[in-house]
Amino acid sequence: MFTEEIKSYLENLKDTCPNITNEAIQYYQQAIYAALYPNKYLYINTDIMQRQIGYLVNGLVRVFYVDEKGNEITVDFLSEGDYVVHYGATVDNVRSKYYFQCIEPCLIINATLEHIHDTCDKYPDMNNYLRMMLEQELSKKQKRIDSFLINNAEERYKDFVNNNPELFKRLSISHLSSYLGIERQTLTRIRKKLAGE
Repeated sequence: MFTEEIKSYLENLKDTCPNITNEAIQYYQQAIYAALYPNKYLYINTDIMQRQIGYLVNGLVRVFYVDEKGNEITVDFLSEGDYVVHYGATVDNVRSKYYFQCIEPCLIINATLEHIHDTCDKYPDMNNYLRMMLEQELSKKQKRIDSFLINNAEERYKDFVNNNPELFKRLSISHLSSYLGIERQTLTRIRKKLAGE
């Protein structure tokens, strides 16, 4: 099941890191599988250790934590082509501080961390792919930090819309305002102002 999606994912992996051998790809493929998860499904929960990572083929995942007042604070959105993983928690072998929740039905290709480490041990070129994944994630996080330090609320909103035009259309105003660190009412005013320009 989902054979074509897995094939496409492995081709993408090979295109990203051409040095990875076909033998390594075949070995890695032996223990990966695709699954469809419903809307609101918690792919990663703060109560359990993360034992697998996923590659998001279709759908949308929201990453959030719950503050001391019980508010859900959105810290990230993952869409097609992103990995569903809390990198810090997997590296440190600790529980994630965040929930990763499907906010659309999601098709995800899964691999256990044990199998990924085993593949990297047997085929060191696979480490290059993992390094590239981590570098992309680090760059994304740095841009988000810069946005909060440098940009005001309106600039953060405009930047998000310009850089994520398709993703923007799929989000609720509540999730987006939480992600941008803007009160919902303020975001509504910003949107009205920009619509009138």
